[in-house]
Amino acid sequence: FPNFRKAVDVSREKAVHKTILMKMLSDMLGQQMQAVDPVSGTPLKSVQLNGSTVYYSVGRDGQDNQGEGDDIKLPDNLDI
Repeated sequence: FPNFRKAVDVSREKAVHKTILMKMLSDMLGQQMQAVDPVSGTPLKSVQLNGSTVYYSVGRDGQDNQGEGDDIKLPDNLDI
């Protein structure tokens, strides 16, 4: 079922993007939010890059690759 697997992956990626956006919005509003990674069920991961906090999910392999590899984060070209 290659198309089903692809649909599941896209759905999971969209859920992660939504969670990251909600976490970023809560940060901008000065509110505390414990964002849960939809992939792993653990707290969303973050790393500091160029003075900014970048949130990400561990991705399909379940390993924390510090925002690299198959980890899921917002696209770089997203203007927020």
